[in-house]
Amino acid sequence: MKKSLSLLLAIAMVFSMFASVAFAADSTMTAQEKFDALKAKGIFTGYPDGTSGLDKEMTRAEFAVVIAKLFNLDTTNAPSTASFTDVPQTHWANKYVEAAVKAGMISGYGNGTFGPKNNVKIEEMARILVDGLGIKVDDQATVEGTVDSWAVKYVAAAIKAGLIPSASDYTKNASRAELVGSSYVAYEAQQVPAKVSVTKAEATGVHTVAVYFDKAVDSSVATLSLKKGSIAVATTVSFAEDKKSAILTLTDVKVSEGTYTVTLGGIAADQIGTASANFTAENEKVTKIEFLSANDTIAQAAKVIVKLKAYNQYGEAASASAGSYTVYAGNANNAFVKLTKSDSGELLLTLNTTDPNYTPGISIIPVNIYNNDTRASVSKNFKLGTAPFISKMELGPVKYSNGDSISGTGENATFDVKNYDQYGNVVPYSPADDTNIRVIFNAYLPALNVAVGDSNNDDVADVKLSLNSNVDKSDVYNFTVYNQAGTSTGSVKIGAGKVATKVELGDMNDVIAAGDTEAYIPLVAYDANGNQLSADDIVKTQNTDRISVSSSTGAGNAVIVTAGTHKGQIKVTNIPATPKSIIAVTAVIAQPNASSTANRTYTVSDVRIPESIGIVTEPAQKIVADGSSKFEMVLKDQYGKKLKTIRNVDAAGNFTTSTDVGIDQYRVSVTQDTYDGSIYLNYTPFVAQSGQTVTTFSGDVDATFNQEYQFVTATGTATGFAKITAVIEKTKDAGQTWTEVSSKITRKIEAISSSDKLTYSIADVGNVYAAIDDKALASTQQVATASNELAKEVKVTAIDAAGNTVALPGSVVSITSSNVGVAQVNVDPSTNKAYVVGNKAGTATLNVAFKNNKGETIVSTVPVTTKTDIPVAASFVANNDSRTAAQAKATTDAFVLMDLELHDNYGIKYTDDGIKDNNNLFGVVFSVKNVVGGTVTVDNNGNLTISAGVTSFELTATTANGMSASTAVAN
Repeated sequence: MKKSLSLLLAIAMVFSMFASVAFAADSTMTAQEKFDALKAKGIFTGYPDGTSGLDKEMTRAEFAVVIAKLFNLDTTNAPSTASFTDVPQTHWANKYVEAAVKAGMISGYGNGTFGPKNNVKIEEMARILVDGLGIKVDDQATVEGTVDSWAVKYVAAAIKAGLIPSASDYTKNASRAELVGSSYVAYEAQQVPAKVSVTKAEATGVHTVAVYFDKAVDSSVATLSLKKGSIAVATTVSFAEDKKSAILTLTDVKVSEGTYTVTLGGIAADQIGTASANFTAENEKVTKIEFLSANDTIAQAAKVIVKLKAYNQYGEAASASAGSYTVYAGNANNAFVKLTKSDSGELLLTLNTTDPNYTPGISIIPVNIYNNDTRASVSKNFKLGTAPFISKMELGPVKYSNGDSISGTGENATFDVKNYDQYGNVVPYSPADDTNIRVIFNAYLPALNVAVGDSNNDDVADVKLSLNSNVDKSDVYNFTVYNQAGTSTGSVKIGAGKVATKVELGDMNDVIAAGDTEAYIPLVAYDANGNQLSADDIVKTQNTDRISVSSSTGAGNAVIVTAGTHKGQIKVTNIPATPKSIIAVTAVIAQPNASSTANRTYTVSDVRIPESIGIVTEPAQKIVADGSSKFEMVLKDQYGKKLKTIRNVDAAGNFTTSTDVGIDQYRVSVTQDTYDGSIYLNYTPFVAQSGQTVTTFSGDVDATFNQEYQFVTATGTATGFAKITAVIEKTKDAGQTWTEVSSKITRKIEAISSSDKLTYSIADVGNVYAAIDDKALASTQQVATASNELAKEVKVTAIDAAGNTVALPGSVVSITSSNVGVAQVNVDPSTNKAYVVGNKAGTATLNVAFKNNKGETIVSTVPVTTKTDIPVAASFVANNDSRTAAQAKATTDAFVLMDLELHDNYGIKYTDDGIKDNNNLFGVVFSVKNVVGGTVTVDNNGNLTISAGVTSFELTATTANGMSASTAVAN
């Protein structure tokens, strides 16, 4: 069917949307191939002799025929009067010219003629194709090269759209090759549909899914989501350069057996045709195993390693563990030692070929390996050769312990040394390598320690390089490694040590107030390259030995803090009790190659007094029987900081310990109001009782008032309401009368009756660790119980009709998992709380049945994803960054003394014993330094042994992934 003018205009409107995007034709096709493709479509015709004549030119009449066919114009209704005198109705091209004129794509010379025998110019071709495709033109566009003024905007648009290439002269005649090329681009552009559709999706790997579209998408807004059944699967998306396909990489799980759906989004709905595509996937399976060395001879040795590789159905290295294969090697399997898997996915078969029945040059050692599930197998008969000698060596990439260089003592760089024997097989590490492997640097370098060993027990030798002392110049040092006939070269980057050469005193984020016991001044230090040092850098001995600090508060009253929250700052003590006093602080570096001095003065502010009460965490507004709701209050001073100690102030504004008449004294008064006796505040000194209780707090309020409180209900009932009111009070008459000095903080919680309508939901569980599948964990870490920190509670939440949060008791009746192979669950009958623990990687749905406030049983669901990423510390702090020596001696447990708090990568919080119980995962170790007055030791279980005379020391806890927290202990 021929296109009408209106349909052509519709096409133009579609393509006008792509005015700023270049059309993409296949750049790998030759001009002849494009001609053949267009000829097959009936758009171009060749010459009678069968040639395409690509080197020739084309007349305007001939091109009119091409245009009419290219854009499928209607040629059946030519006008009764010809548009041009030189293309009458009897002219062979009349109907094609008239169709193009009617479509507005061709015009004559303005004098009633068309010039059918004239050749087509490049600029003319540009205009015709730009008009035909409805591409927008810019009247202000410019073009480099020769072009007639009327054609500039068309040529510019054609170049931008990829219809024609840039040229020096657009007024010259176009060759048939150029006309074919541009026409092919225009043809391809017309095949682009108006709406984008997902045409296909398929698994291309165990972690990858390919998605295909029928046209390019705008990757800046387009989104792709993946579901297995109804469960969302987390992915990252990478669009192809042409935007016509994308790769989804699964981030948490592997592609497994089932039906998946990929959905396109982010684009306006009216621009999407088919938004989704389904595909059926299968579990990964081993389809092929092969030896990686072509040599069929093996050395005679107690350990010889032969490399193999197993492939899955996608052609990737199969992820199956070494335990998934069965090996037969040698006569009666007497040559087999073990099969392991390298980090790169290769299978490493270790053989012992020293059996006395084997004779070099004669014996054959058969090897057969097959996968236990698919029975994919490989076999090879090895000839027994002579004893191995190293003929080839490969070095693995250099791995730095910190960053991308060795930048000081305590840091190192390691790399593997892979040795191969004369038959191309791996020679395992042996203690002889410690002396046989030699690392020779090609030029002068700083004093380095070179240690050879097998630090990770993978049968591959590794070399560790470390500095004896810091260096002052960064450089890359080249080296050669030798072992028998094997040699290889590498390089290591050594950075200048982080040594302070300049100091500054920074701005405080607090004031120094009269009566403060200490103040902390930020210390800023830079190395010779102008890089600012971190707090950890500043407290290294190399810097604390060269930076001297002092203050006007007296000798010894300014020190650099080496542990805790204020690590790397200057601690100033002996603060004056009088406001407006001046404190001068100085930091100095005085070294032969560096000299820097920083001075700063600080004015002592007024004594800290209580000014406001803040709510750190809010309680619920409503509560049901047996429910509980925790909340926390904190006292703040006039500077907006947490106030730990309430102090007295005399008439002159000085800090004082006097309580005489005329002295300003402060306290916090807290009133508990309980109505009907069923809701009360469960916090000492508050008790469960009806009526009103008033309690006051003064002095060390951080240990009393600044605490967590909890509203609870009496067993089996919830009536009335409870209220807590906190207010700051002041007296000047030695406590005879107290007056309020701040607005009150009031929190009230009301009972919910069984008739109230609540909206229930299950809180998001998120990800859990595959603890059950981790056979290295203790049995207590593999169960879904409250005492297992690796398990997560599945919490029921509720709000009332007004949107108020409601405190609930444990109300879970039962919980089940849609896939116990992924996640297992349990209900604690003593608390009616539910817990989930991970088994194997994947996603499951938890079905939770619970009682509502009316006693009805409701069922709701929540997804949970199990991951195999081992729990590691995501944050790690010591809540006690300073303790006294007496406290340390009384508390011989370092976990408790430091009040350690760890949050892992699954969002689980661990404290004290929780960290200790799971230390097989987090690997927290302790170190002690700067001990004064005796000895301090600490073992890996955190047990402290402190001799009687110790007055101070620094205690540091470090996790396996390098996070550290410190506590300063001092009298």
